[in-house]
Amino acid sequence: MATYKIERDLIEAQKMAEGLSEYVRGTELYGHGGGGFFGSGESPALTVGALLLRLRRLNTLQDKLTPEQRRQLKTIQDGFEQVRSEWRLHYEGKLLKEANSRMDNIRTYLKEATDSPRTARANYPTEALRRTIVQEVLREMHDLGLDSAEVETKRRDIDGGLRSVVKSAPFLWDALLQQAYPEQEFWWLYHMPEDASAEN
Repeated sequence: MATYKIERDLIEAQKMAEGLSEYVRGTELYGHGGGGFFGSGESPALTVGALLLRLRRLNTLQDKLTPEQRRQLKTIQDGFEQVRSEWRLHYEGKLLKEANSRMDNIRTYLKEATDSPRTARANYPTEALRRTIVQEVLREMHDLGLDSAEVETKRRDIDGGLRSVVKSAPFLWDALLQQAYPEQEFWWLYHMPEDASAEN
């Protein structure tokens, strides 16, 4: 993973938060916030999970933020919480939709990893990020008392599938982020598929 930049997370979180109210009331899973900033080029699409990902790691890294960055984060957090409160049912609907969609994508990866083990390692970082965003969504669902048997069944299935194709590895991302991702909960960030190309 590229070097982690606090400022980039702040910029992306701010733009996501600014577009959140319109996004949660819309029908698209992958939204565009901040004047079309998201979903174009290398910019991340706006989803609740993508915003939760940035907010939690920024909050975890509070001691690394400047006073101005902490003020900016508080403004972003306050705006996010206001939208969550005002549009609670819409917000919960987005959480469920995102959890199911992202886990369906991981299932597709697992099938491809079985059919073509050589691609499993190269494609894994994308799936590790996807699974991490799923975890942020699951955490939020738990905090809101939002239960879904379908989501929990999928989560067990994909985790079993992921465990079958990975082995222990060093933390996948910038070491600065490691404090935000304890291994017991975010185990997939400490694993990697074996290099199938090295076996022959």
